[in-house]
Amino acid sequence: MNTATETLFASLTIATAPDTSKPILGRIQKSYGFIPNLMASFANSPTDLQGCLSIDAIWEDSSFPPRERQLILLSFAART
Repeated sequence: MNTATETLFASLTIATAPDTSKPILGRIQKSYGFIPNLMASFANSPTDLQGCLSIDAIWEDSSFPPRERQLILLSFAART
């Protein structure tokens, strides 16, 4: 990987994130108890981070029960 790619996909913390991502990461940490790697990477772009949270909220309102939602997410994760 080159430096640009490493920077673009680096996982950030609340301390290292852009100022506009910090409050969002704070809410994520408070909600989950930690910051998932995907969201830590999306913190490089506050717009992407907010989009991820919006999609997550829509997914939570789907007609699938919680257990089935987790199975679906795990099956997609295993494919990549």
